[in-house]
Amino acid sequence: RGLGDLGGIAVLLPVVAAAWITMRSRQSAGFETTLVVAGVGLILSMELVHAKVHPSEMVRWNTTLKVAIQGWVFAGLAAGPVAAVLLADVRDAVPGLSRGTLRDSSGPALSTGIVAVVLAFVVVSSSLFGALVVAGDVVEPYREGEQPSLNGYQDHRDAHPEELAAMDYFESEVSTTQSVLWMERETGTPTFVEKPGLNRGWENPVSTLTGLPTVAGWFHETGYREDEMYYTRVSDVDIIYQTEDARSRAVLLEKHDVEYVWVGPLERGEFGATDISGDPGIERIYENDEVTIYRVHQDELTGEDGAS
Repeated sequence: RGLGDLGGIAVLLPVVAAAWITMRSRQSAGFETTLVVAGVGLILSMELVHAKVHPSEMVRWNTTLKVAIQGWVFAGLAAGPVAAVLLADVRDAVPGLSRGTLRDSSGPALSTGIVAVVLAFVVVSSSLFGALVVAGDVVEPYREGEQPSLNGYQDHRDAHPEELAAMDYFESEVSTTQSVLWMERETGTPTFVEKPGLNRGWENPVSTLTGLPTVAGWFHETGYREDEMYYTRVSDVDIIYQTEDARSRAVLLEKHDVEYVWVGPLERGEFGATDISGDPGIERIYENDEVTIYRVHQDELTGEDGAS
């Protein structure tokens, strides 16, 4: 490491050392000191070690992402008690602190007054974040007609009713509001195929909301499958949806042990209108305005010799 990389260590190491010494030598040091050591110590640790994880070209990215949040949580928890201790020290040091005292003194009264002002500024400025978040994410949507809720699943149901409906099929026998809950009620964990999630957002809704396995999920699978294996699966999915050769599709459906093929808005947007019901061994079992589900009968698929 170059000298320019030592700035973080130069700033953080004294803080950790001072808190550690205080914790060991002063009986009055409370649990907040332990939190300071833990929080700032974790942030310091990222300057010394990092994990070599995917993606390899972004050397410290995952270490920073995963460790920093823990460090800031500990440090944030310590901030409240530390502020309370400092305010208590200010009150004890200058019981008669007033505006006049601050104006006429350059000694301890002025110093403690400055501490009080800085603490008040930090508390007030930090509190603005919560107010801004509520205003932007709660108040504004409410004015536009959205009801505040912690039910994320219901939010998806409202936004994508036809897709979330296909999964209610057996219970409601193809009611007018059905699509991803039916899959959830299937026995076991059948593998199905849907468009791979190559972007962030509404991607892989079935595997995400039901936990059922899919051939290729979101692109972060490259982190534990490696790029070549993941993108081979993505290529296989492209062929399954786009090929006009039933035999090629059957080979890939058998390769990945696919039992269901999902065709929803994402698939139609990526691959166009896909109707594979004419292939041997493939049966359309569910359909609404947005989603079609096909059942794959592995023992009836077209074989390499063209026979069922």
